[in-house]
Amino acid sequence: MTVVLTLIAAAVVIGCAGPRLLRVVERPTVSPAAALAAWLGTVAAAVLLTAAAAALAVLPHLLETGPVRALVSECLSGSVSADSWSTAARMAVAAVPLLALARLAAVAVPAARAARRSRDRHLTVVRLLCSDAEGVHWLDEARPLAYSLGGRPGAVIATAGVRGLGERRCAAVLAHERAHIRGRHHLMLQGVDVVAAAFPFLPLARRAALMVRLLVELAADDAAARSHSPHTVRSALALMGGATPAPSVPGGLHMSNEAIAVRLARLDSARVRRGPRRGALASAAFSVTPAVVAAGMLTVGFHTACTLLL
Repeated sequence: MTVVLTLIAAAVVIGCAGPRLLRVVERPTVSPAAALAAWLGTVAAAVLLTAAAAALAVLPHLLETGPVRALVSECLSGSVSADSWSTAARMAVAAVPLLALARLAAVAVPAARAARRSRDRHLTVVRLLCSDAEGVHWLDEARPLAYSLGGRPGAVIATAGVRGLGERRCAAVLAHERAHIRGRHHLMLQGVDVVAAAFPFLPLARRAALMVRLLVELAADDAAARSHSPHTVRSALALMGGATPAPSVPGGLHMSNEAIAVRLARLDSARVRRGPRRGALASAAFSVTPAVVAAGMLTVGFHTACTLLL
């Protein structure tokens, strides 16, 4: 039970102190891919620690019904022994990670179903109203708007106004949206939104939902800038950001909807010229950090348990 308590405590510490620890990846010098890996890895570490606590609390005692029967019998008789109080305490501790996982599942399953239904309905309408050319659904609309839908296959929807931006800017906009699909950004957002909805009281859950939404846009900007130059992407973003705001599409990612000022300022700098290899190395380094922290906590927990038992 000491190990279970240690895992629960580790998950709570990460959930509460995670945003403070992750301030280092909010610096402008850190690539969006690396920051994304750090945020998602930390959220995943908290969830995995909770799952490990639930497994260790339940599996070893799954078939041991004797202590529970004794506790119920003694409660009914009005005389509870010390052993039964210990059983009650273990059950209370085990209930914490189990309830957390049940809450997460109760939010995740309906959210996934709703997202899939919404995407399918939207794609049906898009196919009826839009013309398809070069893998892009084109809508006859003067405003320059573009967004992408995740899933398999992903879809890019753009208006005729995007073509009016010019060939190079249009290509940059489409590259941005395709980067969202290629990077599975929609799935990342859905995951952190589920965690935030399930545990709104945790600072990590709240902050991750905001940061991941910004970082996927910065990462897509970087991908587009590497193939079409930062100046071209910035010019397209400025023109689209100055247009009428795009309507919200459930599950969609719009190029010009999130943090325009931050993105324009970043595209003005030379940071987006970082190559994909260097960004991948940074991402790997940051993604390993939460796993190392979790492994350290597990080691401490097992060491403590062995010390107490032996």
